[in-house]
Amino acid sequence: MKRGNVCLFAAGLWTALLFNMPGEGNAQQKMPPQDFFEFSTSYFDEGEDHVAIYIGGFRKKEFLYGYHDAWGTYVTEYKETKIDRSDEIWKYNFRTQEWVQLKPYDSSWLKVPPMAGHQALQNKREGYIYCFGGRSANGDSAVYMLNMQKREWRQLAFHKFYDKEKIAAAAHFTPFTDGGKQFGGRAVFHGGVDNNGSVSSMLYQADFNGEEIRFTEKQTPRALYGHSAIYDPGADTWHFWGGQNEGGINYENYQYNPKSGFGWGPPVQGPFVMPRASAATLLDGSTLYAWGGKGYTFLRKGGAAVGEEIRDDLISITARDGQLYSRIIATGLPPASQASLSMEIVDGDTLFYLFGGISTIWSSGDTSVNNTGYRYSLTQKSVQQFDTTTAQWGRLQTSVEAERFPVSPELRLEVPVWPNPAGRTVSFALAGGSAIRSVKLYNELGQLVLQIYHPCEQRLDLSRCPAGLYFLRVDTESRPYFAKIVKK
Repeated sequence: MKRGNVCLFAAGLWTALLFNMPGEGNAQQKMPPQDFFEFSTSYFDEGEDHVAIYIGGFRKKEFLYGYHDAWGTYVTEYKETKIDRSDEIWKYNFRTQEWVQLKPYDSSWLKVPPMAGHQALQNKREGYIYCFGGRSANGDSAVYMLNMQKREWRQLAFHKFYDKEKIAAAAHFTPFTDGGKQFGGRAVFHGGVDNNGSVSSMLYQADFNGEEIRFTEKQTPRALYGHSAIYDPGADTWHFWGGQNEGGINYENYQYNPKSGFGWGPPVQGPFVMPRASAATLLDGSTLYAWGGKGYTFLRKGGAAVGEEIRDDLISITARDGQLYSRIIATGLPPASQASLSMEIVDGDTLFYLFGGISTIWSSGDTSVNNTGYRYSLTQKSVQQFDTTTAQWGRLQTSVEAERFPVSPELRLEVPVWPNPAGRTVSFALAGGSAIRSVKLYNELGQLVLQIYHPCEQRLDLSRCPAGLYFLRVDTESRPYFAKIVKK
């Protein structure tokens, strides 16, 4: 199969590093590494092949404790699960479908420290990879850089947002001048959560000048983690979407401009996409792709909450000239969170790859880690699972419905509306008299047809809306509420 020229990978959840090392053998296998999540990803060309490189991440390990009885049979008394940071580096070749564990061989290279939940930023112009933040060992506050020209991995600088994971970050590596000094690019980091559960509201601006980094820190009014950042070159603005705070999922959009500062961001135009935290994300220019992520509802069994919801859709948000535009790519996919998302184009078909991550978070604190891979075809609108027995992508096994309005079964329709079916007007009410920030009405295709900010009354004029099914979203200071309306 002839491969396309495009292969893009998330610079948000596993970092990167390509070592073609003579001397020491590499551990090669046909199966993905097991029990990993919150790693960083980057990509390189290796000859005519496109390869993804993964660094670090959390690794879940289970230990069984017991004894051998009189007949020699091992009897398990209890099981203990430990989650540790990893210093492993893995490479995946999309053509050969092989995973290789890379091992640095030169004693002049600094050892890659254990890290997880960090951010990897790739400067293709100068051949650098930068690793920031995350849960590193011993409170390590260093920025680690891989110089692809010199094949050198080393400490570069120090920063103040060490020991924090799930930070939103995006960069642009376009030269600019500031204060009479030339820089090669700029990155912005916001929020994050530490090991004690404290959520940060700090924003850090990093300006790159070769191997020098200048940091500027700013306090913002919003503490978030697990959110995503998108850089908008047309407005020189960083947009922040999704994530969560100490009270739950974040439903607001924020933005940062180096001149005007941090503030409210624009509403997302297009189909309504449910905000989520810690999704498997991929930044392709000014477009963010997000597969899954933690939702705002809970898994229920027999009426009781037994775990957190992990979403099963694939969406995109594009930043252009100060505005945000959404698209629903697919629903009904395997649920995933804190995973790696990558994309390539093969024979005109766009393929999204998902590796690792968490598929279930139980109320007990235990997690179910995804130990396989999934590949979604945009052309065929179908998903394949990687068969670890045959070490090949399986048959098309799950048909998904694309471009569907994302009102999933767990969405609570809790706003009373009347009359319903409605004629020219429809009224609604919120329990407790919550202050309403905005009201949005979507048709059954997910298109925004009506939007009112700070409405004076709880009534909508539907006279210009054709007959059909509509979804009402009412935003308050705490969270959104939903209703379904049928227009006669």
